[in-house]
Amino acid sequence: MFVPCDVLFLNVRVFDRFLVLKMVTPEKLFSEIQLVLGNISGIHPYNCDQCTFSCVQPYQLKSHMRTHTGEKPYKCDQCNYAAAWNVQLKEHKKAHVMETAVICKLCDTVFKNVNVLTMHQKKEHVETHPAQFPISLNEVHFTT
Repeated sequence: MFVPCDVLFLNVRVFDRFLVLKMVTPEKLFSEIQLVLGNISGIHPYNCDQCTFSCVQPYQLKSHMRTHTGEKPYKCDQCNYAAAWNVQLKEHKKAHVMETAVICKLCDTVFKNVNVLTMHQKKEHVETHPAQFPISLNEVHFTT
């Protein structure tokens, strides 16, 4: 255990995080220390009412709930793509500037390559446009 000042730290990782965090506001510092201590102690006071997920901060639960609700608040300003998390939108926006980018002709969404487009079409359009996505022999499982 490390003891800088009057604060007791459980390990070097927590101490290093504290050193970085002490440059921020007291409210942010408290929030981050609470997050670190919650993760170390296993105390997760915020629980999902639909599954076993639990977390330390309320924003984590709010973000997690999108897996159940399907909410996609992050919208692309160049096409009709929407994402549940900002990191997904940032990754998607890269497709708009890539040379390998392709557009789904069914919904005008841009994807970074043909493989991602194919996965999208199988997930999103196979039920609405089944004639355009015939089942290949690779996707059929035979039993003997």
